[in-house]
Amino acid sequence: MKTKSQKHRRSGLLGLGLLTALLGQAQLPNDYITKVSFHEKKEVSFSLPSQADYNCLTYRELAEHHGYMQFYRIDEYVDLDGEILLDKNFIEEYQVRDEWMESFSRITVGKSTMDVYDSKGDLFYQKPRMIDSSTVFLSPAEASNYKYLDLTLSYFNSLVLAYSNLGFSVTQSNNVITAYSPEVIATYDHNLKIASATEFDSFGNKIKETTIEYSLNHERDTYFPETETVYEWIATDSGCCIRKLTVYKRYEFERTLMQGNSPKIEKSNGSGNTYQNSDIEVMTESSTNAFRIISKTHKNEQFNFSIYDMAGKLLMTGNTTEDSRVELPQGIRVGIYLVHVSTASENTPTVKKIIKTNTSRTF
Repeated sequence: MKTKSQKHRRSGLLGLGLLTALLGQAQLPNDYITKVSFHEKKEVSFSLPSQADYNCLTYRELAEHHGYMQFYRIDEYVDLDGEILLDKNFIEEYQVRDEWMESFSRITVGKSTMDVYDSKGDLFYQKPRMIDSSTVFLSPAEASNYKYLDLTLSYFNSLVLAYSNLGFSVTQSNNVITAYSPEVIATYDHNLKIASATEFDSFGNKIKETTIEYSLNHERDTYFPETETVYEWIATDSGCCIRKLTVYKRYEFERTLMQGNSPKIEKSNGSGNTYQNSDIEVMTESSTNAFRIISKTHKNEQFNFSIYDMAGKLLMTGNTTEDSRVELPQGIRVGIYLVHVSTASENTPTVKKIIKTNTSRTF
């Protein structure tokens, strides 16, 4: 689900294949209206639905679709003109690039250029940024509220209206919105602060599934997308089907405002999120379609669980004991699901996300 600020984000990170010898450095602001900083971990993995798909892949496709992990720090600025600028510093990368791919240490998107630096810190690519009539700048109010997410009931009600205006069929129950169209099913759970969108092709096949889990920052004055999980189904040139899983985990989210430009923000007490104090954890087993419920305070209790897909459909119910193995049915497709867990002493459910993966060979 895109926020208003994301719609203004400029896509300046395209065309990295062409290397130039241009000199210069992106102009990042010395003063700004808003600065947003965070650390991010990005994990990418690939799997195949069947052995037949593996056998049809070319060597080039096998080399292209390989998993990796990146750690980096991002500083995003909104300058005095309402333009969004970026400074992305790579900290560590694992299994990210083979010898046929260049490694880089930093990307900056400034006032007039986008610059890419190699692993030694030297500039090896620079792309001019074009300002034309289609360029959108943030107003002073939008700039001071950049990346400020006030997930109150007012936000919930505004989503209902926004989806309706876009032509979606909208239902709502217990502070959960479900919006339907032929191409997309979107949900937003105001209690859990989780948003999701499932996209379909013209034949009704699932092609992309995105889940965003929001959390309060350290100052507890704004929510941010703490975890974003994206499942994609990709058809290669040779007709194979590849599943791509991308997980973004964001840490240390901070907003810094220039003095005198800060909007009047009331501190949130987080009371709308009632499921975060439980010590119940749902642990998935690596390379299997199974999970275990772990809890230090409910060792001798029975757990009741329900599994829902991201469109809110109930797929499975059952009960188990602490640390017992629960297998997902074969009929449940690969994708992202929510597990609701409760006990006799804790009726309010704890909700955790699980990912059903393929048990065949991954690469």
